[in-house]
Amino acid sequence: GFYIYKGDENVVYRNKIHVNEGTGIYVEGKENNIQENKVVASMERGILISEGTENGVKDNEVKENEQEGIYIDGGIGNKIQGNEVKENNGMGIGIAYKITHDENMREPSSNVVKENEVSMNLIYGISVYNGRENDIEENEVRGNETVGIIIKGDENTIKENKVMENESVGISIWNSRGIIMEENIVTMNKLGISVK
Repeated sequence: GFYIYKGDENVVYRNKIHVNEGTGIYVEGKENNIQENKVVASMERGILISEGTENGVKDNEVKENEQEGIYIDGGIGNKIQGNEVKENNGMGIGIAYKITHDENMREPSSNVVKENEVSMNLIYGISVYNGRENDIEENEVRGNETVGIIIKGDENTIKENKVMENESVGISIWNSRGIIMEENIVTMNKLGISVK
């Protein structure tokens, strides 16, 4: 696939990235734009942003990858918008902390996940794990095999999403503070909303 290592302001546009042994598109840098690509059947993740800042992932088709469709690993200020993310064998879209080389935890923050169609993924639709102040808004999260949207982290916002027909909980909040959850449509899931 594509590998951008500590690169800034690059554009990956309208490529067909199929059946790679690793990750389809790997980005470690800032202000790169990943747009209108088809990323299918990679043996690892479809698109991975590792410790990246202010990258854009927009209008891609990401499906049938062996791990997550789109994954932010310790990134800050990235925007994931307008993607079709479906039938991946991990999560559809995941945001999580990264353990750096000096064994510190880099917390993902201020990322935006907006206007994506996230469906029929094997694990969660959208997941935030140990991230702060991320915005999950205006997504359609449908028919995932477990939870639609799952959050473990403080001060994240879940707003105006349609969360439906997921096999377990529609929206699940774990051990979190300061969550803003408003104007979501949560329907036809096994359980609507869970806060623990």
